[in-house]
Amino acid sequence: MSTITRKLSTYYYPNPTIAYLFSSLWLFLAAISTGVAVLFGLHEKLDINLYRIFDLSFYYFIPAFLWILITPLIFSWTNQDPIYRADWKKPLQKHLLRAFLLAPFMRFGALWLDFSIKYIIGMTATPPLVILADVYLVGIASIPRDIFNYFLVVGIFTAWKYWQARPIAPISQAISIKDGKRSFQLSIVEIYWIEAAGNYVRLHTINDSFRVRKTIKQMGKDLGPSGFLRIHRSILVNPKQVQSLCHWRSGEYLVAMKNEKHLTSSRTYLPNIHKMRGQAID
Repeated sequence: MSTITRKLSTYYYPNPTIAYLFSSLWLFLAAISTGVAVLFGLHEKLDINLYRIFDLSFYYFIPAFLWILITPLIFSWTNQDPIYRADWKKPLQKHLLRAFLLAPFMRFGALWLDFSIKYIIGMTATPPLVILADVYLVGIASIPRDIFNYFLVVGIFTAWKYWQARPIAPISQAISIKDGKRSFQLSIVEIYWIEAAGNYVRLHTINDSFRVRKTIKQMGKDLGPSGFLRIHRSILVNPKQVQSLCHWRSGEYLVAMKNEKHLTSSRTYLPNIHKMRGQAID
């Protein structure tokens, strides 16, 4: 995706992921609808040829592109009148009003655009408004689908906003260590790497190491938000304490730590090595 396209999608949509999600959703629904219409025609033994399929694709894909364009406006309305709060009744009434006003515009706008394009490219010789006057009942019958689409956008966007607003547990900055009779807190930034030892792990600092009763998998889950990466099934490293990476053999690297110790990565965790290479290593 180009920089310009990414900026545009971020401007109209909350982020590129949401843009991809909804664009893919509308196009997928259009493709499914076209396919179902073709299969129904074949089942009814109608004359289904490439021209007919092309004609059907216009009917379903033009509304899809209109929904891609109009979806950010519904996002804006959902931001103005959220329905996941205690006072959800008034916002819901506003959304119902907007849905009932927008649905006819979307449906008849799509039909007019469909017939206009076909008229311009020569697929029909009848003016668009004449055809629209003949098939207005089809447009009216399709309005409930557009109302459903409106609330589908509101529902997905509301769920996304609710998920974004969820409380996130603070990232722990230290680990409790018990060394004989002495107990203390070891700062995460002091840990260079962690090595598996059965149901225990050994935390290595610049000069010392400490044993903690946890598995390497549990430590990876706990320290993942702090940036720790698995480079081997039994080794978890702190990228901030990595001095350099040196390719050793196929898919494996020598990882030089800042305390002059060296570790070896395995091929399985090569994506994490690439991730570290993409970060600034002091």
